[in-house]
Amino acid sequence: MAFIDYAIIILLVSAFGAQVFLRSFCARHIRKFFYASVLVIFSIVSYWSYLQYKIWEGNPISKFLLPPYQPITYFVGYVGSRLFAPWLLALAAAMLVAYAARYLNRRFENRFFEKEEIQIIGMGIFLTGWPGFLFYIPLVLIVGLLSSSFYFLFFRGRAPLYFLWLPLAILVILTKNWLIPQEILRAFIL
Repeated sequence: MAFIDYAIIILLVSAFGAQVFLRSFCARHIRKFFYASVLVIFSIVSYWSYLQYKIWEGNPISKFLLPPYQPITYFVGYVGSRLFAPWLLALAAAMLVAYAARYLNRRFENRFFEKEEIQIIGMGIFLTGWPGFLFYIPLVLIVGLLSSSFYFLFFRGRAPLYFLWLPLAILVILTKNWLIPQEILRAFIL
């Protein structure tokens, strides 16, 4: 497992712990936690970009890929497409799904989600990354359908997913690293 995956699991476990044990604190500060997660991820990716530059600079062959031999746009395009683009795509997906969830929740009079749950959804999508959120969203839909069916069959009302978003994100990250063959994941390289 990569360093960034350990950092993500620590972020998700911390958020889930706050969600379970400090629910009022989590409700007040989940947006800040989401922004801190974005900051942590992009800080790690920025550091990796710096290391990539230093590695190329120190190699007698790859130094020709940096200025003054090549324009800086080559390096920026390289790290942008390989390091930043997957996380920007995951952030865009998180914002899009959170916006759609917020819109539908308001339209149907807060019937689907708790107020802070929408930020939790966005955090789960963002932290699963690319291509993790492609596995995360169907998994959430399947688990939601199964739990809703269970609640419907036993007349318990609507099924809450409030405490499932973050554990399912952790499950997707662990599955992506340990169970899904790398050949399949390489198909998703941008």
